Amino acid sequence: MKKLVTSLLLTLLLTGCSTEHSEVDNTVNNGKIQVSIGQSLAIKSRTSIGEDGRSAEWSKGDKIALWAVGSEGNYALQAESFSLYRYESGYDNVVFTAFIDPMPADSYTYYAAYPIPVSVSGTSATYTLASEQDGSSFVGSADIMVSAAVTAPELAEGVVSKLDLRFTHKMHALRITLPGEGTLSGEAITAINFTFPAAVTGDVVVDVANPTAPATLTNGSNKLRVKIPNGYKAGDTVWAMIFPTELNGDIVYTVEASGYKSVERRVAISKSAESSHISPMSFAVPEMDYSTDIYIDVTENNLGEDYNTITIYDNSGTAIQSYSRNADHSYYVTTVKGQIDSSALAGTKYRVVFDSDNAVVESNVTVCQITPYRPNAIATAVPYLLYEDFSTINTTYANKGDDDTSSGDDRKQPGESLNNYMASQGWSAARFMVSKGNCIRINVRYQMVKIFVLSFTTTHRGRLDTPQLSALKSGSTVKLKVSFDTGAHVAKGSSMDYTGQSCTSISVSTHTNTASAIDGVATGTGESGALTDFGTTHYSDFLIDGYAIDSWTSSFPTKSISVPNATSEQRLCFYADTSATLDGIGNEEFFVYIDNIKVSIDK
Repeated sequence: MKKLVTSLLLTLLLTGCSTEHSEVDNTVNNGKIQVSIGQSLAIKSRTSIGEDGRSAEWSKGDKIALWAVGSEGNYALQAESFSLYRYESGYDNVVFTAFIDPMPADSYTYYAAYPIPVSVSGTSATYTLASEQDGSSFVGSADIMVSAAVTAPELAEGVVSKLDLRFTHKMHALRITLPGEGTLSGEAITAINFTFPAAVTGDVVVDVANPTAPATLTNGSNKLRVKIPNGYKAGDTVWAMIFPTELNGDIVYTVEASGYKSVERRVAISKSAESSHISPMSFAVPEMDYSTDIYIDVTENNLGEDYNTITIYDNSGTAIQSYSRNADHSYYVTTVKGQIDSSALAGTKYRVVFDSDNAVVESNVTVCQITPYRPNAIATAVPYLLYEDFSTINTTYANKGDDDTSSGDDRKQPGESLNNYMASQGWSAARFMVSKGNCIRINVRYQMVKIFVLSFTTTHRGRLDTPQLSALKSGSTVKLKVSFDTGAHVAKGSSMDYTGQSCTSISVSTHTNTASAIDGVATGTGESGALTDFGTTHYSDFLIDGYAIDSWTSSFPTKSISVPNATSEQRLCFYADTSATLDGIGNEEFFVYIDNIKVSIDK
């Protein structure tokens, strides 16, 4: 075990610096003065390890914190950030610089620390010693250092003062090597995962006014993941920083390589990991772990509000695991042990249930091919509250009111369940036609008969009704966002021609009629219907006649609307209407295509 260099002499140069070597703007702002901390290049100090494995050098981007406490206990500087300003082999000093407020004349006690702390309270500085570190080079940002106190006058522009800041390393360094080629299944190792017998990472607190006092650790963890982004090469050194502590027990470790992982290996240890020291450690590469982990990754949320929990069920309906939502939206499902091929789990199905504040929705996922011995993520999305693209329509069919196959049908509007025509259950429609694998069409017929001075008019409206919004929780009342694709076609009628005009409308309502088939609504002479039979209408809009009688595969414009006060007992209804009128005898039919209905909670 080798001791790190602990005496780092810094000279504070209170003078303006030439812009010839400047990396920062040295313009004085708001009365601030520029001061610089300089260190002779003859004294190797900081943040990258030298070739001797002991000394360290400052690196680009380094910053140190400086305190100045006056004779009355006042802070003229408190963790003031000084940035690396210049570092050249042909120049006598490495320079750190900062702009500070002018300091009152006084005798000050100066403290310094590296790096810049996360938080400060007086002379107490808190750092985060990360549980995941980049081991491809010396971890300078984790090498917490504190300088011994120095007493000196105020820092003043144009006056040269020297501060001998002698730093002490507060952490313990690990210098890790892997014997041999350092590969797993022929792939370069990219990470080592350690579990230590004591906490080695977490929040570190140091007192810069007492540099010899041991640091303290809070929120400690015994886990450390050391990444090697470019892959380990034979003879490389991997670096990590841990909190000084007694290590008595086993170090458990695994390695990773391009997604492959090893089995666990244990190494007995009994030693004191002291501050300011390096421990050289050699870890043999364990054997390959022939196990394949399956995860479900939630890649999209279509529900409109966050889910709180996710429960995963196997194909038999047995719950595998339930999780609270996590930041990664990735959830472990199972591990397959032993050597397998890529088709081992093909066809395996899982049901995924998402529970939110106002809804419970589910999706089904199927495993296709996998990559053995690596983590495999199956992507899924939080479903819409309701979604239908009509792609499962299994036939082309027109009900009464959308064909002229029998006398009088064109003035009828009987409702019909769509259960026999599509996979989704609970839909119904009237005066409709469906096209296999495409979409649905509803229509409205306007008819005028005039006998002498008497006029008789009727309007026969088709409709499409969704299932009940049963994914909403009982007792929840929410605003919905409803989007759908729609377009109109006007058929030239008898003595009427509204083709090319915007007289066909699409409306959206809500109601609580639970019938499996609901008739359309006819109004006018001799008819008893009313628009209120559709329920509460929330939206209406006219559509221009822009499509043909067979535009089943067309892409229609998307409408997006809000529906207030929706509950689980309600259904959505889409219905067709027209503003056409006629003074005489005639009729005309107006068709509305509907596709890609998406319903979500509108927060």
